[in-house]
This record gives sequence, C-alpha cells and structure tokens, in this order.
Amino acid sequence: MASRFSCSICLEDFTKPKLIDCHHTFCEKCLSDHIRNFSLNNRFPCPMCRRDIQVPEGGVSAFSSNFYLEDTLKEPSASPNVIDKKIDGLDILKCDVCFGRQAIGDHELTPSARFKCKECQQFMCGDCKTTHDSFSGCFNHVVLSLEDLELFEESPGDSLKREEKIFCPKHPKDLLEFFCRDCWISVCYKCSATVHNGHKIQEIDEGVKADAIKEVEDLKYQITYTKGNIEEYLNSLVFSISTLQISTHATCDKIDDHIAKMCQELKKKGEILKTD
Repeated sequence: MASRFSCSICLEDFTKPKLIDCHHTFCEKCLSDHIRNFSLNNRFPCPMCRRDIQVPEGGVSAFSSNFYLEDTLKEPSASPNVIDKKIDGLDILKCDVCFGRQAIGDHELTPSARFKCKECQQFMCGDCKTTHDSFSGCFNHVVLSLEDLELFEESPGDSLKREEKIFCPKHPKDLLEFFCRDCWISVCYKCSATVHNGHKIQEIDEGVKADAIKEVEDLKYQITYTKGNIEEYLNSLVFSISTLQISTHATCDKIDDHIAKMCQELKKKGEILKTD
C-alpha cells in the first residue's frame, strides 16, 4: 500500500499532485494516463474508490492541485499538518482533504483531523469522513478514530484484524448474506427477494460453507478426471496425426515413383516412334 505521500498508481512520491472530486490525489501524469486508458464519454472511475468522475473542460490540469502535498514534498522532514496541541495526549493533525483543497494562505483554517482511512491513507475531519463514507467504493474501507489508531499502532507486529465484508454488486450497500442453491452464487437480501425469488435460498453459515467446500472439492476431482481424459485424448490425437503424416509421406513417395516410371515408359515409347 502506498504511503500518504506517494501516488497509489505509480507508488512513487507525488509529482504535480491533483485532487479529484472524490478527494483522492494522484500524480498529474498518472491521472492523465489512467483517464486515457479508462475514460468513457469524458468520465472515468477513480483508481481508489471507483467513483465515476467527470473530466473538467480543461483536462487533467484543471483538477485542483493538492497544495498540502506539494508543500510537504518540498520539505520532507517537516510535518506541516501537525497542529501544536494535543488532545488526551495525542497529536492532532489537520484534515488532509480540506488542507489539499484550500489555498496556501488559508491553511491555518484547516479543521483538525479526527479519523484516518487505512485504505486511502488519509486523515479526515468529521465532515470529510461523512463524505468519504457516502461513496459506494469506500463502504468496505476501515476508518479509525485517532484514538483507536493510536491504540492500534502501539501494538507492534499486530495487523488490523477484521472480517472482510463483501457487498452485492447490484446493491452496493447490502452485504452478501445469503446463498442461492439453484444459481450457486451468494446474494444479498434484495436479490433473494427479487431475482432469486422462489429459489432455494440459505443464510450463509458454517453449514453452507462446509457444503460449498465439499462441492468445490468434488469439482476439483471432476476437473482432474476430465483433464486426464483430455490429455489422453490429445496424446491419441497426436499419435494419429503423426501416423497420418507418415502414411501421407509414404503415399506421396509412391506416387512420385509411379509417375517417374510412367515418364520413363512414355519416353521409351516416344523414342521407338521416332525410329519408326
């Protein structure tokens, strides 16, 4: 994962960082390349949260520059977003999103950060967190308060333990909590009541997981068995082709010999006719 001072596309320090509408930042060139490869009708998905973004009339250069990152990269040893105060013993940081959207002279007005998104690697104030959480591509992100983040980072070697939540592709706000036996796919509550209405639906539990594992093992066996049959058939086919090629060459040789003999006979008869 890229650090908060590196572009998530090239994984290098930002060069001309541009802030797009979903508050994520990328190098101007990286963003330009991404738009060139993935844009449709002058819109493109954010590389981080997949939100649909409109390309401004002036192109990539018309996106707001992230002044905060530009200032930070000029003085890498500094920590320009640390406010000179503490709450409950914690350093309070400026909101990355607000800081990046403000003009340089207004940075002292930037609100304090109270949260950090582990996926976006951004510190956020309460308002920006609310906006962040409203994006469908950010539903599964882990956002910690600074207090929780401090507790987490005080445990060296620990990794953030969380159960991965998988959301329905048709209904991004709904979890995949059920399993359709007829279609053999996971579905959300809405899908189970509409598209899969009347199907054999089960709530995903350990029993369903065990059955799914057994089904997968059976499929693996069938695939292995079928693969063996296909390989045997291919070997037989290769042998048949090889035999056919040998037979074809032999037949062609016989035809050539027969034609040569016929030519010799015709030549002899021609010589006889000439002498007569």
